[in-house]
Amino acid sequence: MSARYEVRIKYAETQRPAGYRHLPHLRAIQTNLVERRIIKRDVYRDNGHQQTRFNLGTATAAAD
Repeated sequence: MSARYEVRIKYAETQRPAGYRHLPHLRAIQTNLVERRIIKRDVYRDNGHQQTRFNLGTATAAAD
């Protein structure tokens, strides 16, 4: 039995990326946002690894 996938994209959505070429400030804002989110993701991931490594999770704090 094969799975059937259906994807629908509005025509307006296909035209939006072309607009970014004409509006460099929007491209800069979007780039800045993506970079900040990547940095936050990395910080939270590293923090979680440290908490796991040193057994500093919320489970140990709740047990005390």
